[in-house]
Amino acid sequence: MNIYKLKFVFLLILLLFSFKIISQNRNYYKNLKEKDKKAIEYSNKLIKELEIDKSGLFDKLLVIKSKLENQENIVSTSKREIRLLSEEINNEELRIAQLNFDLKRLKDEYQKLIYFAYLNNSMQDRMIYILSADNFNSAFKRITYLKQLTVYRKEAYQSIESRKILIDSSLVVLKNKQDEKKELIENLLPETTSLKVFKQNLQYELDKLDYKIDELKTEIIKEENKNEQIKNKVTNEISNTSKNVKSNNKAYNLNVKIGNNFANFKSKHIWPLSNYVIIHKFGDYYHPILKDIIVKNDGIVLASKKGVNVYSIFDGQIINIIEIPGNGTSIIIKHGDYYSVYSNVFNVEVTNGQIVKTGQQIARLSKDNKLAKINFQLWKGKEKLNPQLWLKK
Repeated sequence: MNIYKLKFVFLLILLLFSFKIISQNRNYYKNLKEKDKKAIEYSNKLIKELEIDKSGLFDKLLVIKSKLENQENIVSTSKREIRLLSEEINNEELRIAQLNFDLKRLKDEYQKLIYFAYLNNSMQDRMIYILSADNFNSAFKRITYLKQLTVYRKEAYQSIESRKILIDSSLVVLKNKQDEKKELIENLLPETTSLKVFKQNLQYELDKLDYKIDELKTEIIKEENKNEQIKNKVTNEISNTSKNVKSNNKAYNLNVKIGNNFANFKSKHIWPLSNYVIIHKFGDYYHPILKDIIVKNDGIVLASKKGVNVYSIFDGQIINIIEIPGNGTSIIIKHGDYYSVYSNVFNVEVTNGQIVKTGQQIARLSKDNKLAKINFQLWKGKEKLNPQLWLKK
């Protein structure tokens, strides 16, 4: 295979590879936006129900805030797509320019070959060229040279045609990217407008809240006390369980194996609810509504419709079911060295010591409120983990 064929094959592979990468990027960003759009749709359903329940004002604000974050994500993702496309368009234009440069060089070389062939077109000219050699070896080399020249000329023609095909393909890719970028820019305006409307709606609701600020602060303090109760009970339970497992070698080995399997699924675990809105994230951060208050959260709080099913995120064993006054029930599932905790659940459908599978229903959310909430936590030993880094993206 000559150098021109090698270059063509290399460029073709590069073009196909770029197609694959581009397709993967598009799907990734598309899935991100679809997920946020579904979350917004679900938030709208929850808000509609909360409008009927006047006591759910604070919950409504948190859902609106979550909805606003989803819309911000959509706008941000669209801008990242546009930046990525701009880079790809620039790279594609550079590649086409290089291909055109190579094509011109190949055409110039081919033109010289044709001219030389024209000068030596007749059989008489070829015979004179061969017979004018000093000896037989030189004559044989000239015969070989003329044969190679013919082959080289054909290959040069094929290289020119191949380069034309690559240029045409690259132009199609470039046109598609330019059209896609144009469409994204056109769609960005209504998405940005929606974001402004969401912000205005949130501000409107906040303005109505002024006279209930103290009530809201009191509610936040109560939630923090509940969370502290959960934390203390969970850490004590984890500590006791770890001691029991280490005293049993067989249980310890099984514990390590399950823990490794759990770790391998990082960012791929299912969520405890099929439909949800994240109203509180993990860690210490300023409250979504009251910016002068810092929220301390050992997990994430998901809001959903009342009475929905709660699922185990992975295979494991129920190590305790704890009743917490004013905060429903907490279920602790052991996954080797890891623990998942489902708090504020009701209608528990599992028992202490029971083995559960991934996706198995373990409880339901409360039916008493328009908006039901679950506090979901992940632990490795006594180290609290950010659940959003472990659950499916």
